[in-house]
Amino acid sequence: LALDPDRRVLMAMGTLCTFLIFATSSVVATSQSQSSCLVQTRFDSSKGATEIGFDGSDASVFSTEQQQCIASYVAEVQLLLPGYHLQGRRFGGANATKKTTAGTSTAAPVLGAGFGSTATRSLAVFGRQLGLKVHHFDPLDSPKWSDLDLGLNRSCSERHQLNQVNFSELLHETGSDVLLDTPMAELFLDFFAASPNSKVLLTLRDSKQWALRRGQDFADAPLPVQSPCGHRLDSVSVEAAAQLFDLHQKLVRCVVPPEQLLEVNVFDGALNSTQIAQFLGVRPDFYVPFPRVDSDAERVNLADLGSKKVSTEDAEAEAFVKGDRVPICITGQIRRLELRTKLKRFIEPMLSAGHQVEVYLVMDPRNDTNYIHRAAGSRTAGGKYTILTGEFESLNETVALFPTNMTVIFDPFVPADYRFDPRYAMMMEEISAWGPSLGTALTKAMERARSHGRQWEALRRCWRLAQIADPVPPKAAIRLRDDVAVLQRFVPSLETMSRGVHVQNCEHYFGLNDKGAIVSGQGEVENYFTKPLELMLKNFTQLLSFQKSRCTRPLNPESVLFNSMVLSHVQPHYLENFPIRPGIKLQDENQQVNLCYSQGAHNTECFEDRELLEKTNGGIKIYKTSTTPQELLYICEAPEQ
Repeated sequence: LALDPDRRVLMAMGTLCTFLIFATSSVVATSQSQSSCLVQTRFDSSKGATEIGFDGSDASVFSTEQQQCIASYVAEVQLLLPGYHLQGRRFGGANATKKTTAGTSTAAPVLGAGFGSTATRSLAVFGRQLGLKVHHFDPLDSPKWSDLDLGLNRSCSERHQLNQVNFSELLHETGSDVLLDTPMAELFLDFFAASPNSKVLLTLRDSKQWALRRGQDFADAPLPVQSPCGHRLDSVSVEAAAQLFDLHQKLVRCVVPPEQLLEVNVFDGALNSTQIAQFLGVRPDFYVPFPRVDSDAERVNLADLGSKKVSTEDAEAEAFVKGDRVPICITGQIRRLELRTKLKRFIEPMLSAGHQVEVYLVMDPRNDTNYIHRAAGSRTAGGKYTILTGEFESLNETVALFPTNMTVIFDPFVPADYRFDPRYAMMMEEISAWGPSLGTALTKAMERARSHGRQWEALRRCWRLAQIADPVPPKAAIRLRDDVAVLQRFVPSLETMSRGVHVQNCEHYFGLNDKGAIVSGQGEVENYFTKPLELMLKNFTQLLSFQKSRCTRPLNPESVLFNSMVLSHVQPHYLENFPIRPGIKLQDENQQVNLCYSQGAHNTECFEDRELLEKTNGGIKIYKTSTTPQELLYICEAPEQ
């Protein structure tokens, strides 16, 4: 269908002549069922313009210039699709309104004008991260939206039924701040006519690459044209699909005023996520890298939308199978983050094993960093080593490390620092025994309680990101603490794991130590991520009573987690093989940096991990002093090269 330039000129001139003929005559009376390629037109000598897409009404919602844009678009599309027309269309449907003179309305939703497979899902995740309500194509949409999606496949003879749709009502039905993906692009003129004051986001990519990928993933999708009326992508060549895609971009740029339009291309490597956030009306306190949503994560057959239903109860009963999504949420502080061993020995092996991995980096972006009450910059091992912060100062520095074939959400998260029942802090530090030092002890206790609360807040944020990435709850999920390193290649057997929360079988501290946790079961995943904070805020007395019923020890983070799980019917499990340890960067007097693992007295349960390090990693040992007997403080991996 690609045409040489001379033929294009001749056909364009012929089309223009056709327009002028109709412009000097009365309205062409054409049956709604007639499948001609003519565009219904009418000449108005007082306006000196041709109105396009009207069924006889004078009250066009588009200006003269915009109508000319649409006329040009139709003429160019006809060169590629001789049977294409917009005859009988009234853009905006039953309730189209003219643009107000007050400028862009803050109440008007942002419209996405880009077709699917242009990173619309990543954009939806980004908007939700920022706290906006975003509507993105969903086979479980309300009947009105589902009917509209199916309407894209109706024949051209039935296309006039779109004139009866209340597009304004649809826009406001969801209460969304942003609307993206199918059918927004295919019916862009309708939605923009219904909300002409809206800002417009045009998501882009190279047209040839788009046509190839879209055809590979969704061959039965509608063509990238306005009101496609049953024309499918697999009915034209890749070259023709790419040209139609380009014509759509040209139409949007022509119709939408420049001050209302933002073009976004996540594929060209020059993305400014701050600009996108501000266009959406949000000014984040910290830089939020644009998320990466794997396009292989979802394959929806558009032709089967009418019968595609997902039962939450049925999904709950299903066991985890390879290929199901696996969120891995890494929580903590960006300046403590150890990422390279997590990627090399855990995340990448999970991908290689066929798991659909989603990584959420829920990182406090602020600079105050402590490692087990030892601040970065302090010295250890008789002053021979200096404790360093992690290698990252911002989430943006982590982006390039991740493989491209996976979903990653970069989330700078500043906790709210909720106030908990003061009994928690007092019990944890045994305040009554401090006597004259009560004030100091209470301050210390409150700081510890605040730190614990931040962990529970981050867990809840993990759950929110899982909902943002996909409304269907995951059947398994993993949480790793910021400073945890993975000692060897590890792929958990998720398919055979019992339902519940699985943690390392050491350092229990009378509860569950979840510096690393693997959770199996849909309900269990939600409860693990949400219940500790919920119970601490809303039902602390229940937690405390349960603690007293099972042991005499005061509450601590490990027992809060254990009690929360039992009270919410999540079975705790202890893994014998979970090769993770909190890591710390130490720099020696020669500026050599080592990744090290604490081996203090409180770590003596984890002998398997110590033996693993000594046997396989070929690193060094660091002792407290040179006296005898020597006290081993750290075992370190081989120095970084």
